[in-house]
Amino acid sequence: MDLFTNAIPKELLPVREKAEIGHVVDAMKLAEVEEIAVAVNSHKHDISDYLGSGKRFGLKFTCTAQDELEKVLSRLKLSEYII
Repeated sequence: MDLFTNAIPKELLPVREKAEIGHVVDAMKLAEVEEIAVAVNSHKHDISDYLGSGKRFGLKFTCTAQDELEKVLSRLKLSEYII
């Protein structure tokens, strides 16, 4: 699989004529999820480009760089000791 994933993120590999992440989005839509937050590795801009705002899926996406998300989560974890 490395041969393929060096050129394209695994999440965008086609599975039954749709990107793998497209199947996840479809499942979320069936579950009536309306807004999805996606943490994306800084090297995987293709994923956020594929998802866009979510409008074409009938959903709303917020894409965040994974390293930024980790900073926020570490601050939240630290704040639980303060509270």
